[in-house]
Amino acid sequence: MPSRIMAAVWGAVVGIAAWGVAANAAEPADVTVEVHGLRIVKPTPGGNQKMRAFNWSPGTTVALLLTVPGGGLLGLDPDASRVKAIMDDKGKDLSKPDVPSKFGGNTPKFGMMPTVSEDGKLCSAELTAPGSPTKGATQLTIAAEVALWVATQKKDFTAEKVALKPGATISAGPIPFTIKSAGKPEWGDAALSVAIQAKKKLDDIADIQFFDAQDKKVDANRGQTESMGFGDRVTVTWTYALSRKVDSAKIVVSYWTDKHQVTVPLRMTVGMGL
Repeated sequence: MPSRIMAAVWGAVVGIAAWGVAANAAEPADVTVEVHGLRIVKPTPGGNQKMRAFNWSPGTTVALLLTVPGGGLLGLDPDASRVKAIMDDKGKDLSKPDVPSKFGGNTPKFGMMPTVSEDGKLCSAELTAPGSPTKGATQLTIAAEVALWVATQKKDFTAEKVALKPGATISAGPIPFTIKSAGKPEWGDAALSVAIQAKKKLDDIADIQFFDAQDKKVDANRGQTESMGFGDRVTVTWTYALSRKVDSAKIVVSYWTDKHQVTVPLRMTVGMGL
């Protein structure tokens, strides 16, 4: 069962306030959540899709910013998060669509592409509902549960003298990798582009580093990410841009060892300022 921590938020268009309740010692402390965006799209007259506001589907979107001051935040799990209720102050239930869609989007949910900062302290996520507030409404009340992936501990595994060429294997830890491609990048000024591939999700990987024959670190920035397949039957490719060209490298793969999920129950009152 996911462990639980508490947070509560009251927001307004100006002077947004937020605070969280510290979790136990095993969880990230002082988690806070604040509203940092609100988008309302009303249905278009006659269903004219070309006239959609923001070129967006009808409904209400609330952008949330979650903060973990001590870091360790890996991501938000949209599938495990859920919107329990979203109402305006005139009693309208925004979980029900104003105009039912044939392509889904008829239930409230969290967006599939939350963004996490590199230091693991911030996460930006969107909560969407298919209904729009009643004319004259000034507040939204939202009850939700946000599932977060967190971790702070890592373990390193090393593969020595890996030839940076297509077909070479990387044996460092429980996930085997293969070098899919290596060579001059198609764009950019990096000295070398290396694409590594695995037949497994890479959610437990914290970092991958490259070192030359003198054990000096080669700066490498991860750029393009490709994922094909569904569930556990996936192929994931990460492409790195290396600052120096090397024929072989020591590759160090860091794995999260304490990754787990925590659930943040939220109850928010959002002022719309309409």
